[in-house]
Amino acid sequence: MEITKVIMKSSWLRFSRNRDLRQLHDERMRRGT
Repeated sequence: MEITKVIMKSSWLRFSRNRDLRQLHDERMRRGT
């Protein structure tokens, strides 16, 4: 149970971080063009 929570938390953090990076990249590309 605890292991599952940790795995879900780490995967969620990774997902949210990737989403933030993608958003920053999109803003940078939009600003660059």
